[in-house]
Amino acid sequence: MKICNQVHQIKIDFNIAKDIKRYVYAYLITGTSCYLIDSGVSGSEGIIKEYMAGLGRDIEEIKTIFLTHSHPDHIGGAAAIQELSGCQITAGRGERKWMEDVGCQFKERPIPGFNNLLNRSVAIDNFVSDDIVFSLEEGVTINALETPGHSAGSVSYVLQSPGSVVAFIGDVVPAPGDVPIFIEPQQSIDSIKKLIHLPKIQWYCPAWDKAYTAAEFSQSAGEGISIIEKITEAAEQISREYFDRGAEEQVAFVSQRLGVEQAKVNPLFKSSILSCLQMNSRK
Repeated sequence: MKICNQVHQIKIDFNIAKDIKRYVYAYLITGTSCYLIDSGVSGSEGIIKEYMAGLGRDIEEIKTIFLTHSHPDHIGGAAAIQELSGCQITAGRGERKWMEDVGCQFKERPIPGFNNLLNRSVAIDNFVSDDIVFSLEEGVTINALETPGHSAGSVSYVLQSPGSVVAFIGDVVPAPGDVPIFIEPQQSIDSIKKLIHLPKIQWYCPAWDKAYTAAEFSQSAGEGISIIEKITEAAEQISREYFDRGAEEQVAFVSQRLGVEQAKVNPLFKSSILSCLQMNSRK
């Protein structure tokens, strides 16, 4: 689906397990050459190739893949696309370990169906840090922004091209109605605020939803911050009230306090709660 001048949103459906369906968005930037923001899961190269063919473009035209972070639904197709196109891979240095050694990622962050989503490591050609600017072609640039919290080295990218200023934000903001996933609550909040205050953004493009106008994003981002703050507040209360209990019990108490049961079945949400409990233990 075309978002605006030069930017297309490509929906990639996948299954975590047989009965658990998910999706993620990759973004295609078209110009003299083509560029990708994220690459979907393993096998996504076929979907991306088909979409590009519908535009009269070829996957071999992809010059760079800009990866927001290392999770399987974002990097799963990168190695295959690189083989087909010879493109460069650009990502944050904080994601290097999990991108370049997917076995390490699975060991440290096991999720159902991991090997179906991500089965090949990705070698990073270019590392980014705050405010590095990539000149893609005449009049078209991408500015990198460090936005950690969802993962250790999450990166957002701002595209500036004739008539368009677009922010690609990966999973920085929790998806409405979904399980909030983060490894550091305060970093997550700070990163969301950083995105809110970006100037002149016409479209915010997350990996989990439609593209947002600046006004729509401000509301969504505010809700995301509120979700993280509620979990943090509940964790602080439980840490104080049940300071003598183990982490497993404290996670269960936080889940009950929030009125949700996901922590019992979703290890990623459990990790989000644990990150808040650990933050309190460091105070």
